[in-house]
Amino acid sequence: MNQRFEAFLAVAECRSMQRAAEQQCVSYQCISGHIRSLEEEYHTKLFERRPVFALTESGRILMESLQKIRLIEQGIGEALDDQGKAVVGHVKIGVPFSRYSEIVPPILACFKREYPNVELEISGDFSDVLEQQVERGLLDMALVVQQAGGSEKLERKTLLQEHYSFLISQPLLTSVIGESGAELAESWRKNGITLREISRFPLVSAPAGSRLRAILDAAAKKQGLSFRIVFSSNRLETFDAIARTDLAGCLLPKQMTALTQRLDRNERPEKRLLILPVDWEGTAIDSDVALIRHREAVFPAYKQRLMRILEEQFQTVGREA
Repeated sequence: MNQRFEAFLAVAECRSMQRAAEQQCVSYQCISGHIRSLEEEYHTKLFERRPVFALTESGRILMESLQKIRLIEQGIGEALDDQGKAVVGHVKIGVPFSRYSEIVPPILACFKREYPNVELEISGDFSDVLEQQVERGLLDMALVVQQAGGSEKLERKTLLQEHYSFLISQPLLTSVIGESGAELAESWRKNGITLREISRFPLVSAPAGSRLRAILDAAAKKQGLSFRIVFSSNRLETFDAIARTDLAGCLLPKQMTALTQRLDRNERPEKRLLILPVDWEGTAIDSDVALIRHREAVFPAYKQRLMRILEEQFQTVGREA
């Protein structure tokens, strides 16, 4: 792709000529000159300057066309590189913040055994942000907690139908419920704990803006409940650590309770956290985990293999659920 197109894409994606110039390590005048040259060549205005800097319809069409070309060019180069005996390359994958520690280590170990010379760059963010980055070609693929709708430019494959668990310490259970807590816990283990019952306890939650928090808030609104959120975090270790202080319980996808199960193996029975299945009482939750990629992207063999490794990893989780 030539310099003018690269300059235009930088401006279109940054929505700022100054930020695009900084990103491209060139002067503002250089970026401005490339944009002016394209507008003169195609006899159309690509950006509105006032009242806010924004793409025109012609600019939007050019941006989407160039993003497709960028994906194709990247794929062609990588596919040709993949023909060598010692495969080298670079893969950019996005993973939700809260699942990073459970997903990344096994995937990284498996992939690097097969492709030791391919750099695996893993970014953590909220699912919404990861989807935008895949659509713009900034990530090759991403694992996301999907929701209804979504961009038609992205290809999605559901890897896991999510189940949820509620983690709580035995002292906190007793302090809120009383002596009947142990009996209730046994019933919840078999039948699940409802959101109404969970609302009696203080909670650690994922931060506002995350899919996990959105799922919890939507279910609470539908059932007319309110939760006492005492702490927000996107780190799995924090959820477990705070639950062990007896200050709050936490609601997590079942996949994310593996850390708690590992830590409990070294604890005395009375110090172990209770892991209770959640009964949503018929409330539909839109939280399947999906693997997404751009429909126009051309993947060399090593990227296709990484996708298969991800699918295999989640198949294992699904069998254990």
